[in-house]
Amino acid sequence: MADKAVGEKWQPLNGVWPQHMAAILATLCSMSGGIVMGWSTPAVPYLQELHPLNDGTNATTIPITDEEGSWLGSLSAAGALLGAILYWIPLLYLARVISGIGVGGATTITPVYNEEISELRTRGKIGIYNEIMLCNGVLFAFYVGAYASYLCFHIVSCSVPVFFFCAFVWMPESPIYLLMKERTEDAEKSLRWLREAGDKPDKRITEELEKMKLFVEHSLNDSGAKQKVPLLKTIRSALPNLSYSSPLTKASVIVFGLQILQQLSGSNAVLYYTVTLFKDAGSSLSPYDSSIIVGAIQVFSACVSSRIVDLTGRRPLLLISEGSATLFPALLGLYFYWKESGDVSGFTWIPLVIVNLFILTFEVGFGPLPSLLMAELSPAESKGFITGLGLCSNWILVFIITKTYTNMVAGIGLPMTYGLYAIFSGIGMVFIYFLVPETKGKTREEIQHELKFGKSKHDNKIKNERSSYTHTTSALANYATEAGNSFVELNAGKPTLFSTAI
Repeated sequence: MADKAVGEKWQPLNGVWPQHMAAILATLCSMSGGIVMGWSTPAVPYLQELHPLNDGTNATTIPITDEEGSWLGSLSAAGALLGAILYWIPLLYLARVISGIGVGGATTITPVYNEEISELRTRGKIGIYNEIMLCNGVLFAFYVGAYASYLCFHIVSCSVPVFFFCAFVWMPESPIYLLMKERTEDAEKSLRWLREAGDKPDKRITEELEKMKLFVEHSLNDSGAKQKVPLLKTIRSALPNLSYSSPLTKASVIVFGLQILQQLSGSNAVLYYTVTLFKDAGSSLSPYDSSIIVGAIQVFSACVSSRIVDLTGRRPLLLISEGSATLFPALLGLYFYWKESGDVSGFTWIPLVIVNLFILTFEVGFGPLPSLLMAELSPAESKGFITGLGLCSNWILVFIITKTYTNMVAGIGLPMTYGLYAIFSGIGMVFIYFLVPETKGKTREEIQHELKFGKSKHDNKIKNERSSYTHTTSALANYATEAGNSFVELNAGKPTLFSTAI
């Protein structure tokens, strides 16, 4: 499609719709992942009830236990169609594992693709699309799962990945990836389509492509990635030379830290077990209706984040979000402690308010930004490696948190469970404050330079370059003025070349 678009229309580089369209279509696979993540909220409570096989659901007549439900909640995946026709619990486990592989791949590749196709002014907004579509998938699962039959829920869920496959196949590859594969001509075609530049010569396209070439070349030279060395051998040889001053090491620490702390906040435990949570809280609203409200709040706050992330920056949103992840789980723990020791019949609305405020503030910052920062901070040559391992650690913790939630509730109670999540979030605030840099408005080169030399040296470098430029410009201007004055003094009263000619 990119090849066909070249030459069809030319206009100045004001149009950004191709970037947004490619990013939205790419994140449809993330929406499928959101459906998988939200599946357990309506499905697990349903499977824990007794249903005859002739009700059209293909559900088991034997209700599943809490232990089996925790496995289904933790084995995240997109085996939606399989789930509709299977009634043996081990096969449901297998379906969740298979779909988990797809979700893991989608959430690894999509943020990288969106970062590489976007220009500086749209990078923050487009970088949030991955989380927005994940949230849309969760809301989709909450709503359809609440009102559709068990079989219909799974069939409808299949429509999203099918549409993604049919639509995204026409989108261009990212220019950065093509340059890394030394396909310069294809990279230029892709960039022209993404920037809506047509096929006419354009200085801005040439300049952006040259910057991308320099970035890729510098990254490959730093890592020696041009040499075809086996991955394990590369890791083995690199380990003795690792130091915290290395941009790769710093980026890895920040990426892994954010991915781990995101899950230790307990956000996925809340989302995976929303219906169960509101049942335990004794909410006056239907647990399914409450979960839909939570899903809608999640989508809304992610959309707000995409609008303000390039205005406020990443660090302020992360700190505010992690602060809320410390406060609201602690308040939820206090509510459950109160419920265990007293009468809360007149205050059953409190959990709904607390959970919605938690999701609202969490999704503005700590929900979407770890994936965005992962794509922004990773060096080009190691982006796949870092994002793969970072999200691997994330999904391992998704499994652990969602699998152990019911065990923790049974073992230490709801108050201590949410209190523990609050403590981890407090640790996350300290991590963000001291280690996570601001990337708002910075090019890829500037981000890597700051990781390598630190913020003060990076700022001094920019300041020195500007000072040098200003000094040079002033010196040239003064020299030109003095030369002009000297020329006037030397030639005062003498005929000039022009007056002689006249």
